[in-house]
Amino acid sequence: MPIPIIFTWGIYISIAYLAASYYTSRFRWVVAASLLVILDMAIDPIMVSLGVWRWNTHTFLEWFGIPYTNFIGWFIVTAISILIYDYWNRSVEPRYNNVLSVTPYLLLYPTLVILAPREVYLAILYSLIIALIFLTLTSVIKLYRRG
Repeated sequence: MPIPIIFTWGIYISIAYLAASYYTSRFRWVVAASLLVILDMAIDPIMVSLGVWRWNTHTFLEWFGIPYTNFIGWFIVTAISILIYDYWNRSVEPRYNNVLSVTPYLLLYPTLVILAPREVYLAILYSLIIALIFLTLTSVIKLYRRG
């Protein structure tokens, strides 16, 4: 994996963590890892269409030609990264704990549309819709538990 890709994914994990900082620390890692996987559902089809990624293995369940095991792997990597980060910083709660903390995450989508070939616009749209549904549901759950 090229070094720039590693740095890019570090940034994506940080943005997903920032978006998840709106939620309680107990479930933050689940929200952040889920958000990253949803984002990856838009990024990977772009990378495949540009010839950066190529999948030789096919599974019974795929997302635009990408095996589901890729997304499970990214969920695990992100979850472990967040859990380690939270463990090292357990005495510090994120300061950005309002609903606007999801803004940088959502702003990644217009950038993806600009970079993407037309044939993967549908994957980006589906990913954005899933992200909005996920963020809405988790926000409603948070408000319900508070009230």
